[in-house]
Amino acid sequence: MIAPAFHFSALSDFCQVFINNTLTLVQQLRKNRDGTPVEVFSKMRLLALDNICEIAMGFKVDALNNPNHDYIRAVEDVSHMVMQRIVKPWYWNDLIFFLLPEGRKHWRDLNTIFELTDKAISNGKQKRTNKNSKISKEPDSKLEEDDDVGRKKSAFIDILLQASETDSIKLTDEDLRDEVNTFMFGGFDTAANSMSFTLFLLGLHPEIQEKCYQELYDIFQDSDRRPTMGDLQKMTYLEKVIRESLRLFPSVPMLGREVTQDVQLGDYIIPKNSLLALPVYTLHRDPTVFPDPDKFDPERFNPEEAAGRHPYAYVPFAAGPRHCIGQKFALLEEKVTLSYILRDFTLESEHGMEDLELMFTLVVRSRKPLNVRFKRRKHCQQSES
Repeated sequence: MIAPAFHFSALSDFCQVFINNTLTLVQQLRKNRDGTPVEVFSKMRLLALDNICEIAMGFKVDALNNPNHDYIRAVEDVSHMVMQRIVKPWYWNDLIFFLLPEGRKHWRDLNTIFELTDKAISNGKQKRTNKNSKISKEPDSKLEEDDDVGRKKSAFIDILLQASETDSIKLTDEDLRDEVNTFMFGGFDTAANSMSFTLFLLGLHPEIQEKCYQELYDIFQDSDRRPTMGDLQKMTYLEKVIRESLRLFPSVPMLGREVTQDVQLGDYIIPKNSLLALPVYTLHRDPTVFPDPDKFDPERFNPEEAAGRHPYAYVPFAAGPRHCIGQKFALLEEKVTLSYILRDFTLESEHGMEDLELMFTLVVRSRKPLNVRFKRRKHCQQSES
């Protein structure tokens, strides 16, 4: 049902959202003229939230310019409490948890999120009603001229509503809310995490950063034009950098699976209905698959290097029937963001890999700030003077 949201035409529409929000971020970074280090995770989180809210619900929350918005605070607090409920057994029982002050606050935060999602569903339904009414009244030539009816990009909620009207499965408003919120929570912290670690790694490796810049220069020269889908497909080295960053720091450090039948694994039998935790972080650092596994080396993803590798040796987006359907969406978002940043700035990370202290929560996080300096490239400064 949600597959149309990840077709090429939909991704092309979403790309414009990524570009517009990244331009807002770049303008903010340009104001940091003294080269003060920027804590990149908080910035990338706001950017990713702007992207996912506009794409999922058609709403601009403008998190980059309004980081204290009630909705943004609620999303951050709910994300934190989800992890707290996993690790604190006294929070497991709903009846007890929602009687506690923390539980009552969590419920208020959920309602803040649900209110905006419900508003998006209501607006989406009204838009479809208006569209159908116009289609029945207006000639085809008029419809072709009307952006609101014809060429306007669809939000994820619009795609769900359309699918619900045509598919055999009808979604209730609660079903729609769950789908939208799953899409949003699945795509915002993970994206922020991936972009943050990639910026951090590039700031540690100027030679790799320069290769990325040269690839971008070959595509754009000194132009500041918006990238096309064709441009993004040409960013092959940048994609290798992103993939290698996800190898070292997979956004989701562990995957859960339930065994549906007895499985023979070496000398052991894993019984049916067992719950398995698959440590992606450890899997990605297997020296028999990735020699010198702690080294940041995008060349690992050259076609000839990757050809003989087991397909399940690298699973930042999971694998099999329950893999992440948003893989292309995530790579596109990161390519857009990094391509704009690298065309405008050189990056310098304030700390080294040895200073990292990782936290394994729902996503891999750095306990210490990921501070990066953004220095304007000379040709960018000259073009403004």
